[in-house]
Amino acid sequence: MGGKLNIIVQNPYMQAGGAENRIKLLLQELVRRPEIDTLHFVFSGLEPAHTVQAEEKFHLWQIKPGANLPVLRNIMKEWDIDVFQFHNNQEFGTRGLELAQSKGIPTVYVMHDFWPLCYQRFMMRVWDAESFPVCIDTPTARPYECLECVGEYYYNLYLKQLEAIKKCDVGIVPSNRIKDIFEKNNVLVGKWKIVEPWIDLTAFTPAPIQKRPYQVFFAGNYIPHKGFRVLLRAWAHVNKRLPMANLLAQGDSRVLDETINYSKNHKVQNVQLIEHVPQERLRELYSESAITVFPSIWEETIGLIWVESLACGTPVICSRTGSIPELLKFGGETFEPRDDVELAERIIDILLSPSKQRKYAQEGYDYVKKNFSPIRAGDDFLKIYTKLEVDRYAKQTNKTVD
Repeated sequence: MGGKLNIIVQNPYMQAGGAENRIKLLLQELVRRPEIDTLHFVFSGLEPAHTVQAEEKFHLWQIKPGANLPVLRNIMKEWDIDVFQFHNNQEFGTRGLELAQSKGIPTVYVMHDFWPLCYQRFMMRVWDAESFPVCIDTPTARPYECLECVGEYYYNLYLKQLEAIKKCDVGIVPSNRIKDIFEKNNVLVGKWKIVEPWIDLTAFTPAPIQKRPYQVFFAGNYIPHKGFRVLLRAWAHVNKRLPMANLLAQGDSRVLDETINYSKNHKVQNVQLIEHVPQERLRELYSESAITVFPSIWEETIGLIWVESLACGTPVICSRTGSIPELLKFGGETFEPRDDVELAERIIDILLSPSKQRKYAQEGYDYVKKNFSPIRAGDDFLKIYTKLEVDRYAKQTNKTVD
């Protein structure tokens, strides 16, 4: 007790979406902290697209299939690990979680998605999102329905992974809404800690660029669960009222052609669709737009697009899904998911009100700068680690006394 902390952070992939970007920011923040002695990042997949300073404290371990447990055993033995932190999912990570638990090392589950409650979410049936709801609001006591959905192999794997997660000492979620969903499903009841999200506030900041007063921006993914088709249907209403308005969207190239055809078939005008752009260009697109729309029909755990937009000084309109109604306290408005008429009304109202745009932009910018910093996230995680170390020491002391 009283020594510095040795931490393992494990995640199946490094290069992917928003969850991986948050992990990189967290790693970069934690290695700066004097309370951390060594920080070990264990991952599979592609080489990580990041650099971390303080290399003497930071150890990067790329695991090949089948080598997970031997490497983790060596790390745990050589560095006397204090906390094992598990991100995301898959069998790769679950084995490490089980190993740490067998050795009495405190374990932390950082939730990025609802896959432990609905395995089709993990299997990414996002293509069916408009017609295939996720079963997160109903306790997962329906094995026959789950078997029919994902098959016996993946259902049994899901049960094994869920059992390991239920044995964690702490679970981390971004909001009370997400915590309540997990507890309703009897997962880590009473063990959740809320750590609100964080973004790179040095990368997302207002760009020195002129605002386009009638430009509406969409960023993210054209896959149906992100609600872009809802936005396109809403845009048909907007364009009738405001023919000078234009919709600019950047998203996943995998369904770009399909999305273009959908737009043409519905005769939506003044829409420009582009593929993903570099981060600096994304910052410019946020900054030059009058509004950013985040129309997801999915139960979003966070949805950081709206946070990035506010950090760049642009108001947002977001669907009332997942954590968003709880976290979006300033800087924009919400609408009912899938309701293209309500969305159109809100877009028109804000585009026609420059004073409302300025108000939302300033309030949202101030709110994000104060509350969504990696420094604040690092503080939150260190408090959790320290409490776990204190509790572990107390248990060991009690055993010695007995």
